[in-house]
Amino acid sequence: MVKPIIGSIVCLVVFIGLLQGTHHMYIAVADNETALYGVAALICVMWASLFGVVLSLFYPQLKKLWLSRKD
Repeated sequence: MVKPIIGSIVCLVVFIGLLQGTHHMYIAVADNETALYGVAALICVMWASLFGVVLSLFYPQLKKLWLSRKD
């Protein structure tokens, strides 16, 4: 149970870091199209890390459910 909690903490730290960082990056480089795509990619990573928080906390239960359905 320790590994999913550590994974969840790492994903939460990434989410919080990108939550602050993407705003500053958008303000700094919002003048060209490539930078806008870069910021959009960072926002996708940010929300994926938030999804990772929830997924990593429920991973042991989901794994047990998956293995029980396979048999």
